[in-house]
Amino acid sequence: MDTKRAGMINTKFYRTQSIKCVVNGKKLTFRIVGFTRDPILVGFGVRFSDGVEFEARSNPMKLFEYLTDDADNFPDVQTPIEEGGDFVADNPEHKPYVKAITEHLNTFVLVMNSQWYQLVIKYKKEDLVVWVGYRDYNDFPYSVCFNGDYQFSLKRDDGVWKSKTVRVMDTRTIDPEMYEKIIKALEAKIPE
Repeated sequence: MDTKRAGMINTKFYRTQSIKCVVNGKKLTFRIVGFTRDPILVGFGVRFSDGVEFEARSNPMKLFEYLTDDADNFPDVQTPIEEGGDFVADNPEHKPYVKAITEHLNTFVLVMNSQWYQLVIKYKKEDLVVWVGYRDYNDFPYSVCFNGDYQFSLKRDDGVWKSKTVRVMDTRTIDPEMYEKIIKALEAKIPE
C-alpha cells in the first residue's frame, strides 16, 4: 500500500475472491484485502492483478452531505485530491481504479459488520458478485446484496428457502433464475 494510512489496516481478509473489473480499458481483477476504520470513515485495502495496491476510503464530502444535506458548505478541512465519488484515494493515479470498484465496495459495506459470504454466480452470461450477510438475530437472517445495494433477505425453514424484501422504494420481483443460483452458491458455503 502506498499511503500513510496503509499500515493502519485493522482487519485483514483472507477469504475474499478475485473480482473482475476494467480499469482504463484493461481487464483486471482485484481483491479486498482488509479494512481500516477511524471513528467515522471506512477504508478498504485493495490489491489489483497489475500490482497496484492502495486504500480506498469513504469520501468525507459524501458523508458530510449525508449527515447535513448540505454539500455546498463543506467545512474547510483537508480533503482527498479527488472528490465526488463514494470512495476516494490519495493518489490521483488511482482514481480510475476506485471508479472501477466503487459499486463492489458499496455492496461490501452493507455486509461487512456481519458474518459474510462472497458468491460469484453466472447470470445473463456475466459474473455477478453477490455479498450475503448473516445476522442470526433477524427473522430472515441472510441479507443478499449486489450491484451496490440490498436486494432481498432469506431464511431456511426445514430445508426450504424463503425470501422477502424490506425495500420500501424500488421494490422489484426477484428473478427466479438468479434466486436459484444464489441459493445453490450459498448452500455450498454455509454449514447445514
